Amino acid sequence: RSGTYLATSSVDRSIKIWDIRAFKPLHEYKVGHGASQIRFSQRNLLGVSAGNIVQIYKDPTKGEISYPYMKHDTFKTVSQIQFCPYEDVLGIGHGGGFSSILVPGSGEPNFDALEANPYQTTKQRREAEVKMLLDKISPELITIDGDALTGVDAPTMQEKIEERNKQIFLKPVNIKFDPRNKMKGKGGSAKRHHIRKKVIEEARISNLKSDLATKETRREGEVKKPPKVYKNVLDRFKQ
Repeated sequence: RSGTYLATSSVDRSIKIWDIRAFKPLHEYKVGHGASQIRFSQRNLLGVSAGNIVQIYKDPTKGEISYPYMKHDTFKTVSQIQFCPYEDVLGIGHGGGFSSILVPGSGEPNFDALEANPYQTTKQRREAEVKMLLDKISPELITIDGDALTGVDAPTMQEKIEERNKQIFLKPVNIKFDPRNKMKGKGGSAKRHHIRKKVIEEARISNLKSDLATKETRREGEVKKPPKVYKNVLDRFKQ
């Protein structure tokens, strides 16, 4: 369960227990037949199958063992064995189907719900999958760069200033015009309104054209003109 031990079998009927951290064998055992299936339980019980015989050894990683903890015979050749997590049950697949036996002390009785919860609901399972996916993603993809938020994009700012400078900034002048009152029956209030609107628009357009031709306006981003400096205080009143 800790992932630090490995069990291997060979044709000379030997089983070796390896320490993966040191890359060397800790123990070597001889069994009656060549093992075809080897499985560790959560409490470090070792299940070994050979032919139609299943043997279980207790604590093979801690010291020498001379006899099996449990033994079970099937009437067909065993093809697969697997311990049930958090349960004292060993599943055996053989030529005649499937069998299960009780193995006291093989399963972990005290589980950590944050690590592996055998009674988790559908919502908890979904949240666990999302958490596993987030753990695989690098933090750079899901975090915000503070320098990018507080910095100023100088080229983009210059483009915006140039775009605003191309636009015309002229405030139209309010024009007051009231058409003359004609004789009764010659014109109504609606006609007078249209005449007023048309005259104001024409006058406003002519004023804008004249302002564009004569008036100089400073654009955004340009350098301001330096103020005029007078040698004497009274020079500013000179014509």
